[in-house]
Formats: sequence, structure tokens, C-alpha cells
Amino acid sequence: MKAAVLRKPRKPLSIEDVKTPRPGFGEVLVEVKACGLCHSDLHFMDGVRRTGKLPIILGHEAAGVVVEVGEGVTEVKVGDRVAIEYYFTCGRCRYCRTGNENLCENILRFGMDVDGAFAEYAKAPARNVVRVPEGVSMVDAAVSTDAVATPYHALRYVGDLRGGEWLVIYGIGGLGVHAVQIAKLFGANVVAVDVLEEKLRLARRYGADYTVNASEGDPVEEVKAITGGGADVAIDLAGRVETVEYAVKSVRPLGRVVCVGFPPEPVPIDVSDVIVRKVVIKGSRGLRHTDLEEVLSLVAKGVIKPVVSHRFRLEEINEGYERLRRGELIRGVVVYG
Repeated sequence: MKAAVLRKPRKPLSIEDVKTPRPGFGEVLVEVKACGLCHSDLHFMDGVRRTGKLPIILGHEAAGVVVEVGEGVTEVKVGDRVAIEYYFTCGRCRYCRTGNENLCENILRFGMDVDGAFAEYAKAPARNVVRVPEGVSMVDAAVSTDAVATPYHALRYVGDLRGGEWLVIYGIGGLGVHAVQIAKLFGANVVAVDVLEEKLRLARRYGADYTVNASEGDPVEEVKAITGGGADVAIDLAGRVETVEYAVKSVRPLGRVVCVGFPPEPVPIDVSDVIVRKVVIKGSRGLRHTDLEEVLSLVAKGVIKPVVSHRFRLEEINEGYERLRRGELIRGVVVYG
């Protein structure tokens, strides 16, 4: 099969012919139909973060059709349209047993620790696939596995965002544009912050009540002016030192800060200020199986609309990542067939 392989950091992905995987006990083989280009992949390609092995097939935001099932699989059958939940977990540790499988002590990340879906076929544990509802496209299902489900988990289950509250979103990219939709679904008031006007226009298109261009002034002061003293919840999706600092400063006393993006270096936080204002800072890691099920149901109902700005063939994947690096993509997807 054809696959895009990361052999060394700071080198382009290599399009190669590799052996098609076979499903083992409890696993399924999926013919990949779509796989999203995620900014976190750039961290691995640039050597900022490490994959579990090299060489590796990247790609963790995937959907396709089951073409083979291994022994012991009863959850799905050949021909099922599925999305792949990208955290492969043990199901036995204390976090898995308490519904926090995204903190699994034995976690393997699809497309990061084990081969992923920038390939014609990918294998996964059967318990990690979710049937795609009728009417949901493969592209929308793929984007839902991360770009939609990650902010959904962060806002609903970590940030505990409630109707009528003020939310400020730092970073309107592939996750941010969906965070806007999710927040409006919950009945929140949304301030979207970015440095690119075209991304702010997109945020307004999908429901943001206010937008702030951080390249034109102090975003913290603007957020405080808009919200009457600060947001109830701030979410950082940009993963930059300054955006985490902005998020902490943008909330009112008793505010909640949710960190999703990975900054490239440690972030200095004024702990005295956090104590005085009783600010809560939480990290949010990916998603859980139930989050993906809920998100696909909402997409099927049309209340969340996955946003895809560009489509690429597998052979064009390096071009896609260069455009993502330059900030030209909201969400790019490799489409097969």
C-alpha cells in the first residue's frame, strides 16, 4: 500500500510502498477514506515532540470502511463505515476503569506511537472504532475525531462551560472554529482571538459574538472590556507561551482556564495572581470514546458542522503541511479514492 512515512525529524514525509497491515486478535483493518492534517503532526515532523518510534506512518484523524476483522471481533463487521478514536488504551488501569481513558497508564497514540492513517489501510483495536452515522461524510467523520471532539471534551467536561457564560478562545484554527460552534451550542457568549483577520471572519461566520485581533493591541484589555471584567472561561488552542499567559489574565476572579495546545517551552505563570483571583487552570488531553460518539451524533443532527478548508491527495501531503505551517489552512484533509 502507499503510505506517508516520517523517517527523520526535519525531513519531508516519504511517500512509499509499504506492507499492508493485517488485523490481529480484537483488531480491524480499515480502508482509509479521509485523514486530517493536524498541527500536532508538525511538532513531530519538526522534532519539537517525539513519536513513539521511527520510522512511523503519521495521521491520527481518520475515517474509513472496515475491510477485515480479526479473531474475537464482534463490535463491527466488514463494510461498516467507522471513525477511529486515536488513543489506544488498555481498559484495565485505574484511569480506564473510571472513564478517564485519555489518561491511560499504558496509552498508545494512533499515528504517533503506532502507525497511523496517512496510508491506504490502517489497523486499530475494534473497541477504538465508532460507527459513522448515516448522512455523515467520511471527511466530516475524520475531522470529528480530533478537531471537533478535542474542543468538545475540553469545553464540556474540563471547562464545564455553561449557558450565559463568557468564553474567550485563543487560536482560531482547526480546533478553534469548532470550539466557537460548540460554545454557541452550549449557549455561551464567545470572544474569538487570533492574529489573522481571515480567521476572525470565519469565527464570526460560525457564531462568535466578538472578535479580537491580537496583532493590533492588547487582547487581554479588549477581552476585559467586552466581557465587563473578564471571561468566565478561557481556552488556549494556539499552544504558544503568550496565548497561555493571555488566557490566564483574561478570566475574571473564579475563572477557569483550559489549556489544550502544547507550548514549545515552559510558560511562566504569576502564581500569586492565580491565588488572589482563585483562578483554576486545567489541562485537557484529547478525547474519550464517549466524546467521539456524542460528537458524531451532533454532526449527524447538523448542529455542528465540521469545517474543511483544503483537500489533498496523499502525494500532496508535504505541500499540505507546508501550507499549514504558514497558517493558510483551517483544516486540511487527505482524501483517498
